[in-house]
Amino acid sequence: MKTVPIQRRISKCGCAHTAKILVLAILLLSGPAFGADPLISSNPAAAVFVTGAYVTWQTTTAANSRVDYGTTTAYGSNVTDSASVTRHDLVITGLSAGTTYHCKVTSGSAVSSDFTFTTLSSPTGTVKNVKSSGGDYTSLDACMDAASPGWTCLTYNGATTGSITPGVSGSSGSYITAMAYDNVTITGFNASGRSYVALKGFKSTGNITSTGGTTSYITIDNNFFNGAGVRPTDSVFSNHWTISNNIIYNTGVGVYVTGDNVLIDNNNISKVTTDCMYDGALTYSVIRNNVCHDYGPEGNGQHVDFFQTDGGQTVGSFGYNLFEGNTAQRCVDGTGNCHFIINRDPYNTPTNMIIRYNFVQDLDGSGCLFGTNENILSNRLNSNTFAIESKAEDGVFSSYYANYTKSLNNLAYNTCGTSQNCFDTGTGIVNNYNVQRDSASASATWGSDYQSESTYATLKNLDPSFTNYPYQKTIASNSALIDKGGNLTTVTSGCGTSSLVLADVRWFQPGWAGTDPDTLAIGETVEGATIAQIARISYSDTASTSSGNVTFDSAVSCTNGNKVWLYKKSDGVKVIYGSAPDIGAWEYGAASMHGTGGSNQVGPLVPVGIRIVQ
Repeated sequence: MKTVPIQRRISKCGCAHTAKILVLAILLLSGPAFGADPLISSNPAAAVFVTGAYVTWQTTTAANSRVDYGTTTAYGSNVTDSASVTRHDLVITGLSAGTTYHCKVTSGSAVSSDFTFTTLSSPTGTVKNVKSSGGDYTSLDACMDAASPGWTCLTYNGATTGSITPGVSGSSGSYITAMAYDNVTITGFNASGRSYVALKGFKSTGNITSTGGTTSYITIDNNFFNGAGVRPTDSVFSNHWTISNNIIYNTGVGVYVTGDNVLIDNNNISKVTTDCMYDGALTYSVIRNNVCHDYGPEGNGQHVDFFQTDGGQTVGSFGYNLFEGNTAQRCVDGTGNCHFIINRDPYNTPTNMIIRYNFVQDLDGSGCLFGTNENILSNRLNSNTFAIESKAEDGVFSSYYANYTKSLNNLAYNTCGTSQNCFDTGTGIVNNYNVQRDSASASATWGSDYQSESTYATLKNLDPSFTNYPYQKTIASNSALIDKGGNLTTVTSGCGTSSLVLADVRWFQPGWAGTDPDTLAIGETVEGATIAQIARISYSDTASTSSGNVTFDSAVSCTNGNKVWLYKKSDGVKVIYGSAPDIGAWEYGAASMHGTGGSNQVGPLVPVGIRIVQ
């Protein structure tokens, strides 16, 4: 037996034989085509504890589960489950604290790329061991009741857990932390009235709640919620919460929170039946790098959105929030009611949602729905990819009352029918540098609204050349979207000082929820631009006014009238390479652009080096 390259075999064959080989090669290169073999349809995610990790992924068809892991890409260890399932959940135990592990998952013939996770570090300070015997406490609840600021209740399997209600608060710089040493299950956690408390590394079958009293500085990190979510609800303020690196599966609403300076970051959410995230009201908050996938019960008619705020809250209001680097993928409810963002907040103040670098694919609905009878004003959409597939009439965003919204550098791919426009119009609405593309109709002529964009003639129907669509949002080196985007705004005055007046400051954020302030590139060209990080922004309270002062830590060298681009986003990731931004959610040349919902971003590999055996 020998192997012969495809190209060589074709040159030696007759026509009929050649056709057969071509068909076989196409099937191999395109992956499983008949439903017999699975594809890994969602990014594997990991939530970690001190000595292990919960690993989860989704496949297109039922198959077995295997995780290979080790401190190098040689792996060396594995855990398996022979059950044939589409939802895969495995637990790795016996690992070292604070250590980075390489990992890959396998289901049937499908193998993921390598990804990494890092176990929780062993706690320092005052550590109280919670064990069934031989520890400081036998009950986690008792430890949290007795705790002083700076304590860590390090909990071992077999200790008494149940639903946890901390009896005391920590203090600034000295959290009271409940931390899982190994595979430990709790049945809920109530943070009512507490501050500076953290929950890390547990499996929970009950919700995170807050049933009374303002809470602040609560951290919910690296937990695996099965049949539960993080839901302090909208009846009390939950300020300065950090909800990060969690896996949330099989519940109603994944995250439901109201408050100021809330960070919802890098969570993996799936099989929700209401919304991935819902809030009564948020201000100065950041929702970034989350993945919500395979959600929405088919045919029940329920709105099932990546994020919804629907008014009627009992406390607070909604405004000045960042949605960045999120993935919403595969939502079906059968009635066209899966959306990326719905904002129906009844307050008539500028909403100022910044929506950028998000990837939205295969929704039974549309993109962003801004208001039905409410004024949802002054939103900014930049560098998103909407590949909704349902070709909904609302497209990328539907304005209703969303006046003064602007959209630049966005890609609408298989999102609107050829007679439709994906980018709505209205009072003060500006759209430009956007691309509409239908993969089945590459020469389509689009609706009159899109035709009014000054860049329409040069940008319509550009081919994104995805590397592995729909499983990955990355674009190839031959993508027509590279360097085709435009600057976001310009400098009006102030060059040579530390305070610039920009024509539009609503594209940027100064470090909401403890994230990095945006870093800007300012100049006539990207290559020669001055790079400066924002310290403060003065936004106007008037929705129609977009200009304002941006303050930096030192004087900025520029010329009045210079162009302004986003250079680094809120997680410090550089988002512009070459002479201009790329259009859509991925900047070619960036090693990483998005969070992964708990792990490094991976997808099914494109086969390379395929050979025919004779």
